Amino acid sequence: MGVDGRRAIEREHLERLLTDTAVDDLYEFRMLLETEAAARAAERAGPQERAEVAAALRRYEEAAEAGVDAYRRDVEFHAAVAKASMNSAYSAALAAVSNTLVAVRRATDTVPGAVQRASIEHQAIAEFILERNSEGARAAMVVHIETARRTLAVARAAQRHGDSAL
Repeated sequence: MGVDGRRAIEREHLERLLTDTAVDDLYEFRMLLETEAAARAAERAGPQERAEVAAALRRYEEAAEAGVDAYRRDVEFHAAVAKASMNSAYSAALAAVSNTLVAVRRATDTVPGAVQRASIEHQAIAEFILERNSEGARAAMVVHIETARRTLAVARAAQRHGDSAL
């Protein structure tokens, strides 16, 4: 299959994904899971886990600046936060939905300003974790997931209006 055929299939998949109510359920799940994972990471992460969160943040920022695969690095950042929570169930639950998250993030990264906002929010989450401020980490993750929901709504609206960016 040629590149054009592959892009058409990917676009069709993304369009179906953006209209899927399961994605709404996923964001609700993320709000429950990731806010607590961030708080626990601030409380429990050791030096190695904090270093991994910081490294994942750097990789995300580098990808965002280069405009390459930021969506993959976004999911990796969230995985590092879950791992830093020292709760294997958080990591396993997030890993179970990672392919869907990559696909959704890929679509929402096309929304103007989305990557930049996510970068700022990731910085806040990481800072609170590194400072061992669990309430700050939780609150920063709440803001981040709420922003992600709004960005998803914008991506869906663009899709309904036939925006070629998606």
